[in-house]
Amino acid sequence: MLSYPLRTLHTHRRVKIFIIIATFTILGTFFAGLESTYEQQHATVPEERTVSRLEIPPPTYTELRKLEEALPQHDLRLPFPEGKDGRYVKFSNQIVMLGWNNVLNEVLMNAHLAHASNRAYVFKDYVWNPDHYPWPEGHRPENPPRTPLSALIGGTVVGQSFEKDDNAPRSVSESWFDHVCPAKERRIIHTGDIKPTVAWSEGNVIFNHWAKVLLEAPESCIEVMPSDDDKFPQVFDLWLWGSERVLSLWESFSRSPTSRLLRTSGIVDRSIKQNEHLFMPPPHWRFPWNTPGPYTHMLAMHIRRGDFKSACTHLATWNSTFYGWNLLPHLPDH
Repeated sequence: MLSYPLRTLHTHRRVKIFIIIATFTILGTFFAGLESTYEQQHATVPEERTVSRLEIPPPTYTELRKLEEALPQHDLRLPFPEGKDGRYVKFSNQIVMLGWNNVLNEVLMNAHLAHASNRAYVFKDYVWNPDHYPWPEGHRPENPPRTPLSALIGGTVVGQSFEKDDNAPRSVSESWFDHVCPAKERRIIHTGDIKPTVAWSEGNVIFNHWAKVLLEAPESCIEVMPSDDDKFPQVFDLWLWGSERVLSLWESFSRSPTSRLLRTSGIVDRSIKQNEHLFMPPPHWRFPWNTPGPYTHMLAMHIRRGDFKSACTHLATWNSTFYGWNLLPHLPDH
């Protein structure tokens, strides 16, 4: 789970993180509500009538996908390190059909690695586990179901610009990568060729090793693929995220543009605006701490649903510890 040591950050960073947590919670509540609606209908309506009573169709994100494809960096005429001679890396070993927080950890770290390697990160849709998608198979626009990454988060990971003094290539969509980097022009790097050398090293050693490989590679287009004998073929796999070895990456990641420029998505922003009256006090009342709104002092809690019981039992069997940044020793939960 994405977690930050809030006590060590400045106030303005703490505010940003609270807003990100709150908006992820609102998005999660939205999907959870839809799932609950379907379950109630399914429990009370005969099977042959269930389809006709699904009042809310699944989102198609048609306009959002158009915006993704219209990103200004999707232009062959742009100068190096973008355009037709740009530097790109696609992580086809990235995990799919797992919980959002697990996927988000890896997405952010891969994007951080791409930036350190002076390559454009290729962002992809979030792919659902079909068992957890709120709509039945016959009503899905595709199977397995997908949600555009830019529906869930904003920032440099999904193609927004870096700071003015940062000349790194911007992230691109998977479809643009297929256009600018046809399969025959890609260098394929299998995880089995890189990972064994640093498999159980500290996180920063693993990161620097991969960064060196990607930075020094002369090819414009690189695709990282899973090896057949690698059961957990991610660059930053669960054995790293579940151990204190990952903590050596915290300083570089927390200061990176991937982390600092992480934003809520436009969809989430608009949802908050539409429901802001539920959070705001009456017009005549002013906050005693002289802040413009409630979000600077908001704490959002995510109550997990779904496979909580079975997942906890499974993790207890392995005597699992805290995960990812939750392992930071100065967090009060320890």
